[in-house]
Amino acid sequence: MHCVILGTDHRLQKQDRALRAKIEHLVQSNDVGLIAEECLAGTETVASECALALGLPPRLAIDMTTEQRVAAGIYERLCIRPAIHFDIDQNTLHERHLYLRHADGIREEFWLDRVQEAATDGTVLLICGYVHIDFLAQKAIRRDHTVATVVFPEDLPERIEFDILD
Repeated sequence: MHCVILGTDHRLQKQDRALRAKIEHLVQSNDVGLIAEECLAGTETVASECALALGLPPRLAIDMTTEQRVAAGIYERLCIRPAIHFDIDQNTLHERHLYLRHADGIREEFWLDRVQEAATDGTVLLICGYVHIDFLAQKAIRRDHTVATVVFPEDLPERIEFDILD
């Protein structure tokens, strides 16, 4: 399977028109057969709208439910991590998203399991938060998938920093 992993800012997933255009472009230029997204089932996003508009199967929501996180032993750790905090650097606020190597790693393996169950061949567009992009790509490659990564917006790596915590 070929995975196009699109890393983005979660705040854009709900209604950003530019993200929608990017998703449509990636679907058409990569012959995508399935869109999978880091979100919970029932969450409406621009990706779910794109899948419908482009005649694809319904977007696959791949994130773990609370019950699945509890069963995996990562729920409490995910609840207490600071998802975003602000640093004051020369009078400028910077967002910092924290990556939890163990807990986020379990989630990423779960996402790939869900994608593999839904699509055994062809191209999958997998949309996730920016902090996951490199780690998710490494996991997909270890599973013998080919991977291309895309960041949207393109200046996101300069705007968002992340730390790796165990």
